[in-house]
Amino acid sequence: MYRRLRSPYRIAAGMAVVALVRSAAAAPAIWTGPAISFSKPSGANHTLPANQDHLTANVALTRGNTQGIINIFQEASFTSTSPAGTQWATTLNNPGDSIAATNWAALDFTTWTAAYTGNISANILNYNAVVHLVSDDVYLDLRFTGFQGGGSGGAFAYTRSTPVPEPAGIVLALLGSSGFGLCARRPRRVMGGRDSDSI
Repeated sequence: MYRRLRSPYRIAAGMAVVALVRSAAAAPAIWTGPAISFSKPSGANHTLPANQDHLTANVALTRGNTQGIINIFQEASFTSTSPAGTQWATTLNNPGDSIAATNWAALDFTTWTAAYTGNISANILNYNAVVHLVSDDVYLDLRFTGFQGGGSGGAFAYTRSTPVPEPAGIVLALLGSSGFGLCARRPRRVMGGRDSDSI
């Protein structure tokens, strides 16, 4: 006996879904969700989670009582390349370009300090930024709303964008209601001693 071949439409649909999932997994994540605010008060202990903005498992931004911001998940103190694991773009290093996470592919990224041309006190509150979280391949919008100068407490504040639902989740939801039947087969009925799934 010969077994009936699986429907070519079902196979094509399955291949299209697999290709879509792979494409979504390879693309960077663009955070365009609702903006949230974060702030670290003057003199607050930056080693406490309450004074850190935990963006991903690889990046948590905070600041000691002096100098610039750091990624406390990857470094203990500020250096010229801090915050570690991040890259920044502002209009200062991208003149004429739209500074938005959705425009990430057109932007040049550099360190946090260089993105504000090294003049943090003059520029930090005046420009939007796009931040690239390198390990996670995430791009997000960020705007500083406060930054305490000098060595007097290390307060800072910003607003930033948040994640949106991942495409893979949408694909799985579609699979659940699509009727493609990729994971389950129709039960076979036996009629008159013959397998009805065969010819």
